[in-house]
Amino acid sequence: MVSEWMVFLKISGWTSEYRSVSKLLRHLKIRRIGSESSRAFYCSTLRAFCLQSGKTPDEIVGMEKKDVENLVEDFGFHKRETGCSVRTVNGYLAILITFFKVNGFRGDKELDIQLFHCSARARTRLEYIPTLEEASRMASCAGSLRNRAIILTLVSTGLRNSTMRAITYGDISSELENEEQNIRINVYGDMKKIVPAACKGDIEYVTFTSKEARDAILLYLADRRARFGALLETDVLFSSEYNQLLRNNRAKKPITAEQLERIVRLTARKAGIKGRVTPHCLRKTFESVLRSQLADGSRLDLKTQEYLMGHILHGSMDAYYDKTKIDELREQYSKLIFSPPNGKSGKGLDALRVMADYLKTKQLHTNSSEENGPEAGASAVLLETILYAIESVERNVAESKEPSNIPKCGLPMKTLRNEKTHTQNSSRTNGNDISNAKRPLQTDLTSFLQSADAG
Repeated sequence: MVSEWMVFLKISGWTSEYRSVSKLLRHLKIRRIGSESSRAFYCSTLRAFCLQSGKTPDEIVGMEKKDVENLVEDFGFHKRETGCSVRTVNGYLAILITFFKVNGFRGDKELDIQLFHCSARARTRLEYIPTLEEASRMASCAGSLRNRAIILTLVSTGLRNSTMRAITYGDISSELENEEQNIRINVYGDMKKIVPAACKGDIEYVTFTSKEARDAILLYLADRRARFGALLETDVLFSSEYNQLLRNNRAKKPITAEQLERIVRLTARKAGIKGRVTPHCLRKTFESVLRSQLADGSRLDLKTQEYLMGHILHGSMDAYYDKTKIDELREQYSKLIFSPPNGKSGKGLDALRVMADYLKTKQLHTNSSEENGPEAGASAVLLETILYAIESVERNVAESKEPSNIPKCGLPMKTLRNEKTHTQNSSRTNGNDISNAKRPLQTDLTSFLQSADAG
């Protein structure tokens, strides 16, 4: 897809028909890190500036210093008056200053542009950093196996939006085969081939997932295989499920930045969080975990904290920090505490919801393949049992009752009648009797909830 700024500035790759723009692109590619996202941001800003001034880039760099300064300042005021934040406007001005510097505006000719005052904490859009308990509620309200895995992975890895979307199945397949409890995720430069903004600053590092996130990923992948077939090493881990794409292409297309933002925002709303929550907010939740006390009472080394966040260590510390001992790093990570401090994480209810999601997708797959029999009947009974249990638990929570007061969650009479009818039909059709299948299901699910919470 050709962007508007590429057409306007006559750009092909890292060159342009405009000499001034080619100088800027060469500066970004050779003197900087050659980031595709930086190229897009710089060029889209330059396009907007040229449109407002009514001149081409080469015409502008041929103007007198004072005239250029007036154009740049007018552009800044216009952006501020149209609602852009101070940080954003100052970013635009910094880009234009760089453009003119690489085109000879240095020394006596250097532009004298005054930036807008911006306090350290000034923000146009306020954000909310979820607590661990709120993040756990978000995972419970995610609405699908994929979204649940996304939320738990964001919280336990601290990955940025772009990097999260660039993970492939091949990045974690060996970890899953080795049955690692904390999956290692390598952040590396070639991720930019999938998502241009991934691996910010070309800073390569390693992070891990929590055990809960690992289990969520395994369940999501099992469901995905059932729906779309075997996974390739090159398939993205969290794929777009946009139904307008061809079925075979859905596994290869990563979710967009906007889709990931929307998943997090809607999940937070379902969890009862009123503030604005973004994927970057969950990155800050992960940072709070790194700063907190470990399971053994100690604290994570400050350099390790910064490394797991994907930050460059200060001064010479980065060069001397040992990044090669992955097993030691994994052991330190395993001591992080991702469960809420009050112990009321709701994992039991969360586990029930996950089981219900899985059984729903399995039921859809069974119906589409026209398979029916005792196993399908037992799954249907189990699904309705779990849904009834969830309803009972939520009703008791709403009435401020403790989980220990939850009554036996047996099947409602309607379910028993449906199950009995299905059993008779299955017996006549298949010669099998699944009447015994309902007996273990009519149990007290309180013990299941308590054991899950204890785990």
